[in-house]
Amino acid sequence: MNIGKLNKRITIQENVTSTSDEGMEINEWQDFKKSWASIEPLSLKYREFMSAQALNSEITINVKIRYTQGITPKMRVVFGNRIFEIIAVINPSEANIELNLMCKEVV
Repeated sequence: MNIGKLNKRITIQENVTSTSDEGMEINEWQDFKKSWASIEPLSLKYREFMSAQALNSEITINVKIRYTQGITPKMRVVFGNRIFEIIAVINPSEANIELNLMCKEVV
């Protein structure tokens, strides 16, 4: 992993359900972790490969971060004013060194 390429500051958020004083359920996004990351658009060839693997044909970016336990596809990535839904979390070689978060942008 080339740490010098982790030059974008992102926030990983999780959807948390809580109960208000009135007893109503409230869903809100809360920060799980702030991290340095590299953000790379996926090439058309890679998107076609991922589509063939039935993950999702709308995967648009790869967010690479240092390994962090607990990140799941139920979370999202916030980068500036852009929001990316995490489609898949990949731990290359199961080495616990880095994570590749395959994401699509929420419009």
